Amino acid sequence: MVWKSVLAIVASGALTAGVMADTNQQGAAGQQSGQMGQSSVSQQQATPIGSEMSDAASSNPDMAFAAVLVSHARLERQMSELVAQKATDPQVKKLAQEVAEEHQRFSQRVQQAAQKEGITLHPDRMLPRDQAVLTYLQQLPVNSLERNYVFLQAGSTQTNMLLARWAAKNAQKPEIKQVAQDIANRLDQRIQTIQQLAQAEISNTTGGATAGER
Repeated sequence: MVWKSVLAIVASGALTAGVMADTNQQGAAGQQSGQMGQSSVSQQQATPIGSEMSDAASSNPDMAFAAVLVSHARLERQMSELVAQKATDPQVKKLAQEVAEEHQRFSQRVQQAAQKEGITLHPDRMLPRDQAVLTYLQQLPVNSLERNYVFLQAGSTQTNMLLARWAAKNAQKPEIKQVAQDIANRLDQRIQTIQQLAQAEISNTTGGATAGER
């Protein structure tokens, strides 16, 4: 029950982006002819839904945590690198650079721990909901990109911290348990900074001033 709740929290952060991405895919499929269009959509859906999907839904807490964390770490790195390149707000740019580096370390530590414990991961892939979030952000203009990124960070940091705390208590493998605890502690330290940036975005009534200027 705990794991199902954690998965529900993780999935909810990407719901809006996932719906928008699905709408775009459906529109493109509708332009193709019947049987061929349906075949194409099925192939697109089959590509990301592989062993990593079943790993993330595994009843084994070590496997489930590692699979979800590695996928999300890949998302965090790619979207943070995108924001770091495009952002004009120095505080958002700094946050993005730090998050990209941090999640690179998270991913490496989880992969190392998983390898020691005989768990096979797929760090070169992302879960469908993570890919949907990245696709959505890639289409946004800079101002919207910065705002959406900060809000996503506010939610995903809290979600990942809860996931890591859950794994720290429920993981069976000592290496996984220790990595989960370390990640939970680090994310707990970052939450306050992200909440401050999120509040600055909410308070920005003009839509023009950056968090740094405010």
